[in-house]
Amino acid sequence: MTVAARVVVAEVRSVRDMARAMRELGLAHRAGPAAQAGPAARAGPGPSTPEAAEPTFLVKPAWFSPHRANFTGAKELDLVLGALPPGRRIVIEGHSAGRNYGGREITPGNADENREWIREQDRLFLERTGIARVLERHGAEYLNVTEEVWAGRVAPAEKVRDTVGRAFGRGAQETPVRDESLFGVVPQRLFELRGSVLVSLAKLKTGSWSLKNLFGLIPDPMRLRWHGERGELLGRSVTDIASIYRALFRVVGLVEGVFEAAVYREGGRHRIVWGEYDVLEGLGLVLGAWNLVTLDCCCARLFGEDAGKRDFLRIGEAVFGEAARVPPELEGVLSRWRERLLS
Repeated sequence: MTVAARVVVAEVRSVRDMARAMRELGLAHRAGPAAQAGPAARAGPGPSTPEAAEPTFLVKPAWFSPHRANFTGAKELDLVLGALPPGRRIVIEGHSAGRNYGGREITPGNADENREWIREQDRLFLERTGIARVLERHGAEYLNVTEEVWAGRVAPAEKVRDTVGRAFGRGAQETPVRDESLFGVVPQRLFELRGSVLVSLAKLKTGSWSLKNLFGLIPDPMRLRWHGERGELLGRSVTDIASIYRALFRVVGLVEGVFEAAVYREGGRHRIVWGEYDVLEGLGLVLGAWNLVTLDCCCARLFGEDAGKRDFLRIGEAVFGEAARVPPELEGVLSRWRERLLS
């Protein structure tokens, strides 16, 4: 295991390995009700852990699509839920038009009339992947942010705006969030849990890591408008929703390629609508940090990418004050992992 500039790079093969990585991040295995996850206090905006009978851990998996190596599967979720310190576990995610088994095209214009079909696809995803059984085994709740918004169970937008403004050291009328409609789509249940730890559990795959994983908390099942016509809005949309959730919670990023990682490249064995990719099995790699921008820059380096070409990282550096670069002491270890990943 390598720890540098608060970025943990660990080989993980078991729950014990994952728990060790979490301890290195400050998530003590025996965390008490008011435990402070040390590095989080210096991770930019983010409230302190609330006093409670038991701590609550929120986990945001990557469930955009059901394609192999592109989502947090049952084994991966089981590993993380089993390694977290004692406390309540709530898995949070929004509906996704891409998380379905075919038969119907969902657009921004027809999502409302297809709510029941979208719900059924979500249920099928949880059942067919075995995730439903993992949730039951760990006594974990699944809270779908889209369903909460559809039901009108949202926190008052002005309270969310005020919380974000104060977290960033600004007034309620001056926040880093450009699209203020996002203040009105935070579930009340989650707002009441502010100050808890939120794990952004991302897949190790080309171009989408811990910061972008929070994009899935925008409740629209089809998020085309948040991308823009040519993708020009995506970076700002990612940092907008990340600003809100990082103000409400103590967000720690975990990017895992324990059992499978996806490497997108021309000629890859697997082909889906947005590209071709190969699956690397058994890599056993986990990267983690409270500093999501630096963490994701490390992930970009693993894939041989220039992090500066990712809008969400450039904007994130300015918004969160986190360095969009790889800590020099990690260059060697990332180079060795990159050889294994891209071989």
